[in-house]
Amino acid sequence: MTALHYAVREGHFETVKALVAAGADIDGPTEGDLSTPLVVATVNGHYDLAAWLLEQGADPNLASEDGVAPLYATVANRWAPKALYPQPTAFRQQELDYMELMEMLLAAGADPNARVNTHIWYSAYNFDLLGVNFSGATPFWRAAKALDIPAMEMLVAAGADPHMPTRKAPERR
Repeated sequence: MTALHYAVREGHFETVKALVAAGADIDGPTEGDLSTPLVVATVNGHYDLAAWLLEQGADPNLASEDGVAPLYATVANRWAPKALYPQPTAFRQQELDYMELMEMLLAAGADPNARVNTHIWYSAYNFDLLGVNFSGATPFWRAAKALDIPAMEMLVAAGADPHMPTRKAPERR
């Protein structure tokens, strides 16, 4: 991770601004899972910071190696189930709510049908013990899983396909 990724993850707005002003790559991926600063911001619930990154030109369609894009992460973070371990709750302290950020991401060209590539590793840390594999999930699928009708309506209005299923996970060896 770069200094920018760390500052974004921790929600240090002024540090992020200083790093970007000094030339930090606003779309630069991490070495590990290829998360961009915008993905890191949304995964950690820093919606205000994510909005600022969008305003600076961050690409809303760049996803992590697992296929987690900012739009999916915004919905997933807002509706994370009770956790076995502490989960990001920064979204509760933001001026911007998740619906406003979703609207901004969609207006910036975020793909409402972008799929998650694999079952997201950090979903194993919550009480989601139904054995549902998220591989191939879309932002609409995640909103539907949360019974979030307003988000589902927004996503369909933006072109989301409500009939896209998840993908069958590959067989284990």
